[in-house]
Amino acid sequence: MDNNNEDDKNDQESVYEVGYKKPPKSTRFQPGQSGNRKGRPKGAKGLSKVYMEEANQRVPIRIGDRTAKVTKIEAIIKRLLQKALEGNIPALGKVIEIARMVEPQQMQQQIEQTISADEQKIIKEYMKRRQNNGDSDAD
Repeated sequence: MDNNNEDDKNDQESVYEVGYKKPPKSTRFQPGQSGNRKGRPKGAKGLSKVYMEEANQRVPIRIGDRTAKVTKIEAIIKRLLQKALEGNIPALGKVIEIARMVEPQQMQQQIEQTISADEQKIIKEYMKRRQNNGDSDAD
């Protein structure tokens, strides 16, 4: 019976159907070999690098009677704020969304600027001790 099982396996392997999601065995990737052998070229830029380069390019905009050069991001923010002031509801929603993201960062920076380096060190040591002791926020 074991011999019959081996014959059945050999028959199944020789009658391999090629079709949807069943490529010919000769065109499959060999074990240990990927489809992108060379990988990304050395000079290729990633999406974040391309984005940052484009977003930080300076463009001329009109402010009243004069022209100023600002980054594309600054121009977009100025335009968004202007639309919000004109009553554009979707623009107003975006401004509020951005403000919620930016304000905590601004608050943290202001706090760090008003607290001396010695005070910051004391606060960090205190927070580290609280975490090590497993204390909760409710005191």
